Amino acid sequence: MTTLRAILEEYHSFELVHSFQYISFFNPIGKYIIDFLALKDNILEFMEKLIKARSNPLNT
Repeated sequence: MTTLRAILEEYHSFELVHSFQYISFFNPIGKYIIDFLALKDNILEFMEKLIKARSNPLNT
């Protein structure tokens, strides 16, 4: 999970700088990048909770 978090955070910092430069050229792609950046933290939080729940099935 740490590796996935690091990859997504690196992607986030890179794309946050560069996606706005390309959004006028690749409008649909730019929109999906922005949507992904908005959901990134929620996705990571959900995945971490899912992994914890699977590693400890009695934890509800």
